[in-house]
Amino acid sequence: CDWVQTCALPISTVDFLEVIENLSDEIENVALFSHNNGITYFANSLTNENIMHMPTCAVVGFKINTETWQDFLKAEKEFLFFYIPKEI
Repeated sequence: CDWVQTCALPISTVDFLEVIENLSDEIENVALFSHNNGITYFANSLTNENIMHMPTCAVVGFKINTETWQDFLKAEKEFLFFYIPKEI
């Protein structure tokens, strides 16, 4: 697979995890794009920041401390930022 992987839009946290855990370990950075509500649920599954809603064009960032994407679920995750268009 090239550095860009195209998938059907995930709608649940499990779908996001499946995509991430199947990424090549040669990939160091990942950007996921999706419609709500799935992306909000997924973001909240990674943090205690309580992201109520990710409006259109919102961005959330995390640092994932792992050597392999297969270990994503159990890896330490650091919340970095949450931006919404009105705040930028």
